[in-house]
This record gives sequence, C-alpha cells and structure tokens, in this order.
Amino acid sequence: MTQLQAERTDCSPIDLTYAHDIVDGDMELLQEIIALFLEDYPSQLTALQQAIVVGDAVETKAKAHRLKCSLGNIGGWRAYKLAYEIELMGMQTKLEGAAERLVDLTAEIGRIVLFFERPGWVLLTQTLLACDEDQ
Repeated sequence: MTQLQAERTDCSPIDLTYAHDIVDGDMELLQEIIALFLEDYPSQLTALQQAIVVGDAVETKAKAHRLKCSLGNIGGWRAYKLAYEIELMGMQTKLEGAAERLVDLTAEIGRIVLFFERPGWVLLTQTLLACDEDQ
C-alpha cells in the first residue's frame, strides 16, 4: 500500500496504525517524532507561504516536499495529499490555486496539532490500536 492509499476514513487527522507501525510500536520514539513535527511545522508553513506569495515555483516545490515528508512521517495523510498537490504545482510551474491549497493545508495541519495537544493522546492511540487488533 502506498502512502497515498493509506488514508483512513475515520475522523482522526492521523493514521494512528501507520504512525505506530512506522516506529515499530515504540511510543517514546513516536512522541519524539511528533515533538519535532510540532516544533518545525510553523517555519515550514511560513517558508511555503512565502514561496507561493512571490511565485517561486522551485521553492514552492521544495518547501511543499519537505512539509509533505514531515506529514508522511506521522501518518497525516490528508495534509500529506494537500502538500503533494502544492508540490506538483511547483513541479509544473503552475502555482494558480496554490494559495487556496495552502489554506486547506494549514487547516488540516491545525487539526493534527489539536489532536496532539489533547492530554492523553498517547493513551488514546494505544486504546484505539488495541481496538483495531480486536477486530
């Protein structure tokens, strides 16, 4: 299954099974990856926005790619797809609509951040994964 096919249909902005599997069940490592994402995403979004505003397709592609990879590391597939769409716009040097996509991407990342700001998201993750195993 490719990353683009891995999107889950539930309400979570994160594919918790994927996030758990990518760290081989090491919740401490997952927490570190999440902390790095939360620390780094604001500057990544700002850099992407600046590239789009000035119409720099090469930088838009590069910045969107970096953000896409960060989102892939945590299983944020909806946001990943939006970053990928912006990356493609940069590749094709057609930035029309990129600003609108960036608004959608920012909103989806906001959902991810809210999820990880919940107290006890680690316990929630473990509980949901246990439920998935039971099915």
